[in-house]
Amino acid sequence: LDVGSPVSLKISGSNLGLQTLVSFLSQYNLSLPRGTKTKGEIAFLFNLDGVSKVEKPFSIQLAFTSNSFEFQLPESPRVVVKNLNGRFTNGNLGKPESSELTISSFNLQTGSSRIAGSLKAKNINTPLYHLDVEHRVNIADLLEWGVDIPFKTGELTGNLEALGVLKNRESFGLNTFSESKYYANLNVSNVSFVEGFGIPNIYSISGSMTVVNQDVTACKLFGKLDRSNFTAEI
Repeated sequence: LDVGSPVSLKISGSNLGLQTLVSFLSQYNLSLPRGTKTKGEIAFLFNLDGVSKVEKPFSIQLAFTSNSFEFQLPESPRVVVKNLNGRFTNGNLGKPESSELTISSFNLQTGSSRIAGSLKAKNINTPLYHLDVEHRVNIADLLEWGVDIPFKTGELTGNLEALGVLKNRESFGLNTFSESKYYANLNVSNVSFVEGFGIPNIYSISGSMTVVNQDVTACKLFGKLDRSNFTAEI
C-alpha cells in the first residue's frame, strides 16, 4: 500500500512584501484590494510539512516580523506598522476552522491615531479574536476609514481589552463588535455627537470612563449642553 512520502519545505527571507505575505493566506479568503500600495519589507520563516498522496492538508507554519512597513488601501488613509511580530498556522486540521493568527506585538499609526498591543484570532474565516491594546484614537481618523460611529469630533485614549467574534470583516462599525466583551479604561476629549442621533445638543465632552463587558461601570464627564456647562458622574 502506497501511503505517500513525507514532504517538508522550509523557506526564509528578509525581504518579503506585504502583498506576498497576504497571498500565503489567499486560500482563507484573505487578500488585499486591487490598487493597494505597499512599502517596506517583512522577514519571514515559512514551514510546510505533510505526506503526499493523502487527503489531509499540509501543515503550514508562517512566522513574520518587521521593524516598519506601510500600506494604503484604495481611497483610504496611509497606515504605518512598526514593531510587528507574529505567526500563522492552519492548525491540526489544516482548515480555516483550526487556523490561528497571533500578532504578539504591533504599533499601528494612521493619521494622528496610534494603536499598540497584541492580537490573537482563531478560525480565520469567522474570527474569534482577543485584542489587548493601548491607544490614542482621533475620531476624524475613524471617519476617514468609513467607520460607522455616532461621533463627529474628539479623541479617545487609554487601554482596551476585547474578546469576541467579528460579525463582518468587510464593513467595520459598532455592529461589528456587538457580540464582544470589553474591559477598558478610557479618557475622552472634546467629543461631539452627530446631529439627529436622538440626544440633546451635547458637545465638547471630556472626562473618563470604565467599561466592563458592554456596561459603563464608572463615568465622569463634563462638557456643553446647548450653551450651558454640565458635569455628570455615573
